[in-house]
Order: sequence, then structure tokens, then C-alpha cells
Amino acid sequence: MRKTILPLVMAALLLAVPAGPASAEGAVSSPYGVQAVGLRLSAAAYMLDLRLLIVDAAAVEPLLRRKVTAVLRDPDGGKGRVLVVPFAAKIGSLAQTTRHPREGRVLAALFANPGRSVQPGETLELVIGDAVVATLEVEG
Repeated sequence: MRKTILPLVMAALLLAVPAGPASAEGAVSSPYGVQAVGLRLSAAAYMLDLRLLIVDAAAVEPLLRRKVTAVLRDPDGGKGRVLVVPFAAKIGSLAQTTRHPREGRVLAALFANPGRSVQPGETLELVIGDAVVATLEVEG
């Protein structure tokens, strides 16, 4: 039973978009057409939930291709951690992709946090493809 429920729970986490306006005050913006709305611990701290707000659809389009991978890593090498987006056999990647990005849309991705190695208050870099998109602080 556990094997059938886990993909459904992960899909629900991925599709849950926080309520409220599409713009976030104090959000970190980047020249790549997105604002990082938040990076939070999720799933009993075994996952990191990243939310990105699309502010420039044309600029973000190359980063949202299905073949481009996203990782979270320690800035300047730090502890050498690289967190990836897991791929579940039945539901696929736990990161949203789109062929037609729209401004104001919030995208979500879940990153594995094995051994709960990342804690609230730590700083990580979001790297999509070869681009360092944002430097983010993990919220509790």
C-alpha cells in the first residue's frame, strides 16, 4: 500500500500552489525571468520545496526545457552538497516544466534532501543548466 500512496502524496505536494497574489514582496529576482518565491523544507525535511514566479516568459523559456536539469548546491563549494530533483517511476520528475510559460505563473519543484542534510537558515544556489539562477535561504 505504501508504494501506491507515495506517488500520490508527491504529486499533491508538487501541485499545491500557495494561495495569494502572484507577486511576492521581497522575493529574489534574477535576469533569467524568474523570481524565487521561496525555498522551504517539506516532507518531514526530506525534501526541499522550491517555488518560482515567472516574471519574463521569453527569458525563462530556455531554462524550462525538459532536458535541462535543475540542482541546488552549496555556494562556493561549501560542504559539496548537490541536491537533485528526484524522478519517481510512476509520475516522473518532481519538477514542473512547460512549453509555453506565462508571466505570473508559479512553478514548483521538489529536491531530495537525503539524511536531512540541509537545515533552515542555510544558503543554497539554484543552478538550472549552466546558469546560476538564484541564491536562496532555506526557510523552516
